[in-house]
This record gives sequence, C-alpha cells and structure tokens, in this order.
Amino acid sequence: MSTGNQDAPYQRPDPLAIFPLVARRPLQGLPSKVISHNSTYEFYGPFDQTQLAVSASEYIVSRSDASRKTISAELNRFLTVAAQDCYRTASPADRSDIIQSCWLTIRAYSATYEFKQPRWHRDGRMFDCTCFERTIPHSKYAFTLLGPSTLALSPSAQLDEAFDTARRVWQEDNRDLLEKSWKEGIQSQIRLSEKERPFLIERLRKFDPVPLKPTQIIRFSWGQPDSPVHSEPDSSATDRISSVFYLGVKKKSKICAKSEKRSTVRKKINLRGEKPKKKRKVTPEGKNVEQGLVM
Repeated sequence: MSTGNQDAPYQRPDPLAIFPLVARRPLQGLPSKVISHNSTYEFYGPFDQTQLAVSASEYIVSRSDASRKTISAELNRFLTVAAQDCYRTASPADRSDIIQSCWLTIRAYSATYEFKQPRWHRDGRMFDCTCFERTIPHSKYAFTLLGPSTLALSPSAQLDEAFDTARRVWQEDNRDLLEKSWKEGIQSQIRLSEKERPFLIERLRKFDPVPLKPTQIIRFSWGQPDSPVHSEPDSSATDRISSVFYLGVKKKSKICAKSEKRSTVRKKINLRGEKPKKKRKVTPEGKNVEQGLVM
C-alpha cells in the first residue's frame, strides 16, 4: 500500500475531517438489518489489512444480511483511507512506525432508544501511546454500514466556548455529586453523566451536526482540547452497524496489554452467537475479541 511522500513536511491535522465519497454505482449488498443479538467485534495487534478485512467481514456477514463481497470491499476501502491519512498526518519522526499496530472495533446492534437524545462529549485519552511526538494529536476513523452516521458538531471557537462553559457550570452546580461518583466508581460516574446529558443538549441546541452520508468516512482527534464534540446518533428506528479504527500506537504491546484487560469485562461470544466452552485469551500477537454489548 502506497503511503505517500515520507519527506512531506508536518502540518497539524484538523480535529475533524470528512472524506468525500468516491463516485460509484449504488452499492448492492450492504446490510439492511442485524440478524443476531447485540455484539461488538474488537481486534488489537499488528496491522495486516488483508487479514483484518477478512476477519471483520466474517463478523459482519455472520451478524447481518450483508454480502461478503460488498462488505470486504467497503472494509478494505475504509482501512486504506485510514492508513494512508494516518501516515500523511503523522509527524516525520513517527511515519516509519505509525501504521504498525491498530485497534479495530465494530458494533452491530438492534434499534435502541439509548441515544434518542444526543450524548455530546469529547474523547479523552484512549490509550497510552509511545510515539516520539507525544503532543501531536491522534485520530480515530469511523464509518457506518447500516443506520445513521455519527453525530459530530463542526469545530469552532463558538462551540468550544459553549461546550466548555456548559460543562463547567454543570460541574460547579453538582460538585458534591461529582465527588461522590468518583468515590463510588465508574458505574456511578456513568449514571451521573446521564443527568448531565439534557443540560448539554439545551446549551448546544443551536449547533448543527455536519452532514454525513452512508459509508462516508470521518476522522476526528481524541485527547485534545479541540477534539470534536460528538455523539452516537439516534438509532431508535433502525438497526446499526458502525466501525471505529485507531492507528498511531507505536508499540503493539501497549495496546495488546489493554486488550487482555478489556476482554474480561464483558461476556465473549463466538461467530455462532454461542458462549465459548473455554475461556479465550488475547495474545500479544493480536487476536480478534468478540464481546456482548449491553445497550
């Protein structure tokens, strides 16, 4: 895969980018429904595009009515665009290693009311990178094969001020609840964030999400003060299959270590939707991990 000019000068990437759709005939064979229970596919490890596209395609085909040929082509397009862009936007010091390791996640789930209202947020640090230029923004890439696309608000100084002010006001007004939630743990923090959701919706009502078409690829940074404000879309009327892809971690051991810990959080399932008889372990070489998704 061609990655471009290795000597190209570095420019800080925009926090949000939308890639144009390639002109083509209407695709036949995209999924129209999820035919299995809610689940999440995850792969951590070395970036081998061919193997990754095959593995991910198997998962989607087993969970929907999609065509294997169409899904394989769409996944390969997605991975190619992401890898080339990640290489292009990396610092010169990191370009030789930036696409060596990856984290791919795909969520397939039936219609749900969980995101009937937006859950506006910025992504914090997703994992500990070991890149030479640690202050350079890292990005994740996303696209949707079925259902509505991710909601992302166009970055601007006005949005940053509105979002940061709203969060500060809400936190100051709920200081005691915040302190209590941090003592009680993650579940308490999640419940408290649900109480913050309508407050942020009201404060950000005047900002419109950027328009996205089905299968259109989007890139947004994480862990930065100007990382895009975004949310899962309202999928109360339709099933949804979406994918998020991360590159830019130099040492695969960092990401694989996290995968071993993460894989024990939820019940794992195999491609037939059955519980495995034996506990599967994620190895440092990188294995696909499938987990039940509670919506």
